[in-house]
Amino acid sequence: MNGPIQRLWMVVARHSLMLALGFAMTLFVVSPNIRSWNTIGSENFRGVYPVFTDDEITYQARIKEVTEGKYSIGNPYIKEHMDDAFIMPPIAELIMACGVWLTGASVPFIAAFGDFVIVFIDFILIYTFFLIVSGGYRTIALLYTVIFVVCILASLGRPISPQLNYVFLFAGLIPIALIYFRESIYSRRWHVSAGLITGITCFISPYFFTTLFVLYSSLYLAKVCINKKSRLFTQDLLYFSVSFFPFLLVFLYFQYKASQGISYAETALRYGIMYTHLPGSFTNVALAVLAGGVIVLASRKLSLQERFFCMSGVITIFILNWQNIITGVSLQFAPHYQFTTIPIIFSVLMIIHQRLITNNEVGRISSKIIGVALLLLMCIIVYHQRNEFMHIARMPYSEVELVAMQKKMDVFSWLRTNTQSDSVVYSLGGMYDFTLPVYTENKVYYNFYIALYPASDHEVENRWLAQHLFDLNMSSSTIQEAHREYWGNRYIDSYASAENRKKIIALVTLNEYVPGERISDSLSERMYSRWIDVKSQPPIDVLRQYEIDYILLSKEYQYYDETKKRLEQIDELSIVADFNGELLYALQK
Repeated sequence: MNGPIQRLWMVVARHSLMLALGFAMTLFVVSPNIRSWNTIGSENFRGVYPVFTDDEITYQARIKEVTEGKYSIGNPYIKEHMDDAFIMPPIAELIMACGVWLTGASVPFIAAFGDFVIVFIDFILIYTFFLIVSGGYRTIALLYTVIFVVCILASLGRPISPQLNYVFLFAGLIPIALIYFRESIYSRRWHVSAGLITGITCFISPYFFTTLFVLYSSLYLAKVCINKKSRLFTQDLLYFSVSFFPFLLVFLYFQYKASQGISYAETALRYGIMYTHLPGSFTNVALAVLAGGVIVLASRKLSLQERFFCMSGVITIFILNWQNIITGVSLQFAPHYQFTTIPIIFSVLMIIHQRLITNNEVGRISSKIIGVALLLLMCIIVYHQRNEFMHIARMPYSEVELVAMQKKMDVFSWLRTNTQSDSVVYSLGGMYDFTLPVYTENKVYYNFYIALYPASDHEVENRWLAQHLFDLNMSSSTIQEAHREYWGNRYIDSYASAENRKKIIALVTLNEYVPGERISDSLSERMYSRWIDVKSQPPIDVLRQYEIDYILLSKEYQYYDETKKRLEQIDELSIVADFNGELLYALQK
């Protein structure tokens, strides 16, 4: 028994600085939650957690959907579509839901707890990968780990992507790196592990799945070219394939099933999967080009194995973004590939850095220059992301706001106790359209995220128009400004693509850049005329287009007084609960 414990202690002691820095960075990520608890005190905290990162609330809603037994997460918001085939892979949420089942805690608590546990695991896995790539140089591996984590620190509070997804990305990168850099009797196990994790990531994230698959292929092809052992290539590839392809086939089956839905094509456009050519792809490829230039300058200092690794990394980035740069048609959302581009770039830079430091021709002066350059890089990153760091470092919510959040638990508790599961609530104000699916088992009539789930464009537009039925100030310009709420990424991404190209052309030709039209006036006028038509109809007829059981009117709603008067005039509505002015109406069937 002393043997394993002693070896574990030796590992901890050997990498104690890494563990300490990982713990410190983890505390920074989780600190907003800790400060919010301390601000209001345990006696006033009733279980409503503030949100500190974008999209965090929708990931929590997806986790809650799994805890309710809806494992495919067809739609966590809309009752009519909750049994549809999934667009976004559900496995990561299933893993987080296991924490809810095992502990009995709420979804927001598990998400906050993940800010500590999962981020710490991320740090260790990132360090392990860099340690393998660096050839065991702990100082260099730790240095690049810290710089890389600083780059993504502000986004690590998101409970699924990239927080949990990074666990699978680096768990897959580690065996791939071992296959390339280490000769061992365990190499076939590494191929099986690489195939298994790559297969699982089909259901985790398409960006991480494609990155692992392309990088594995390019690196192993490079290794075969170096060793000139095609027979071993065939054998080892079989081990990878046996563990990878069963997952891929199941994933393709579900994709085929989803594509059979009548609204799949429209949903895909809103989601941003197709016909997008985003600035993110240009950024990714620009980084790859710069890295390629560094590789060329340092090629004489690199071994053949290191040279092939660096080139394979750059080629991987090009392949992942090739569809964007050449054809203008994207199968995946280009900016999300930055989450995988940056660690590849850092791996390339780290290998060159390590080689220059250990090369006798470089000397101490060059080593110091490299150290200063990295310190400067760190300062640039911190400055560029200063607003995100300040958002985490400061408390974005006042004590009054935090206490007001806790009062919403009265509404959540009443709905959990007095309504049937999947009852539909039409909410006005107070962010209830986002929080109800997290804290209750209710669905909502509309919120921003339904544009990213299976539904026709017509339905999404109808729901948005009905959601704004009681607005007093509406015009074609306000409708145009809100276009992402009902059209998702359909137009903003094509606009960004066109504008990005125009800027590049203007820069090269020295011509003046003239911004284009983001959304055509005809589209905005069409939606505005539809809203006028909706306003002219009896409110109850508009709301009954889709499933609805309750109306929740929050005091935070901009048109509270006027809307309250209008709701009182509808005979089919009756007040069933009053939470100090937060009014809940039941709709007669």
